[in-house]
Amino acid sequence: MPATESDWLRQTLAIETRKSCVSFIQTPFGQLAAGALALLATNDYLGFWEAAIGVAASLAAGATILRAPKLHVLILFTATWGSVLAGTALGSLDTADHLAELLQYMNRTTNEASLLSTVGVALVLPLTLLLFSKVRSAPHSFIARRPFLSLLLFEIVLCFVSFILQTNGMEVAAIVGWLTVFVFTPYLWFLPYAVIDLRARGDSMPLDHLAIQRPFWSPTYVPFGKGLAFLRKYRAADAEALAVTQLKGLKLLLWANVLNALRELLELIPVPVIGEAIDAFLSGHPVSIVIGWSALVVSTARFCLQVAIWAHLFIGIARLAGYRLPRGSWRPLESRTLMDYFNRFHYYFKEILVDFFFTPTFFRIFKRHPKLRMFFATFIAAGVGNALWHFLRDVHLVATLGPVQAIRTFESYLFYCTILATGIGLSQLRLSLGIKPPEGTAGRIRSFLIVWSFVVVLHVFSDGSRAHGLGDRINFLASLFGVS
Repeated sequence: MPATESDWLRQTLAIETRKSCVSFIQTPFGQLAAGALALLATNDYLGFWEAAIGVAASLAAGATILRAPKLHVLILFTATWGSVLAGTALGSLDTADHLAELLQYMNRTTNEASLLSTVGVALVLPLTLLLFSKVRSAPHSFIARRPFLSLLLFEIVLCFVSFILQTNGMEVAAIVGWLTVFVFTPYLWFLPYAVIDLRARGDSMPLDHLAIQRPFWSPTYVPFGKGLAFLRKYRAADAEALAVTQLKGLKLLLWANVLNALRELLELIPVPVIGEAIDAFLSGHPVSIVIGWSALVVSTARFCLQVAIWAHLFIGIARLAGYRLPRGSWRPLESRTLMDYFNRFHYYFKEILVDFFFTPTFFRIFKRHPKLRMFFATFIAAGVGNALWHFLRDVHLVATLGPVQAIRTFESYLFYCTILATGIGLSQLRLSLGIKPPEGTAGRIRSFLIVWSFVVVLHVFSDGSRAHGLGDRINFLASLFGVS
């Protein structure tokens, strides 16, 4: 059969299959060219110095992953903790921003926010070592067996104590408490993987795990790469595999720029963002139904592209370091069920929900009722876990608004999580019953329309803004269907 244009394009872009490209990137000049190209691809997103340090660290890690594994770990450790400490000192991480908001709320100067945040992050190192030591010496302790639950309870206690101190006028102690909360919260999603791996593997050392706690390629609350065992699974095994992995990393970085160009084109479309459309509706001057739906579709597309862009950037840098990790977002438009969408859209976010919520629930609840067991575990992951992750990401609002008001501003996203989890749970249940999505072109189009109509409509409640209540959003959505 003659090759189609898409086949020709795919073969042209498959540089990792060409021996000349694989050989070239293994040379010193090839590494320099890869570094320059990666820097150009990441500069606009990360900033010049952050991108330069990230690319240099990843290539240095890649150069030592096969020949000098100990030096490789040291490079990862230095890059990871150096980038976190430097980022906090410069105020480019949310820890310093959250503390500055708290200090401003307390009518205190915010000049010390960056310094205090840097000190707080630096203290994570010895405390993490103490945790690892505890796990190694007592592998059957509660924190070793239930790491996420233990750390989550610790987070809740920290928030409770800090809030009590704040309400009782003990401002200095409250600031220390909230700073601890702000510093610790991102690591809540990383440390459990290290604890699990330390219990399971006897050959890993604490430094191996410290080096990948919020690694330099994953400066978010989502562990892109999970834990040490996961990284070892995808580590390059030889020089050719390393070269192929790095070429694939470069392709992801370049693809992120293509997606960003598409996102910028969408921003040229003259439609309001969802928040502006809701404001217009509430002011008594609503946009037309056509404009309202256009705004909703475009806003959803922008959001999905942004998630894909960052996922490709982070995984691309990790691949330059020698880890051929799965993509963070993979062809979500091809999703044929809501469960498929959940897997494709934000893979590593889905993984923490599965690992920390679905799996523990599935193996402990409703064992005699398999259908209810599957639905309930899926609901806990996609609903409760999803809501908890997003609420803790903005935990500083508990300090500045109080717990009750912080939850009230979160009601729209709670509603979103409830509906999303119900839909995904039913989708998972249908698959477990053997009900498969329809085949053929017409079936795929139908599946696409069902899945993405659901996603677009729900985006009204998940746009990230807390400026509008649940009732306002429901009324706005109803107006798009002609219901006033």
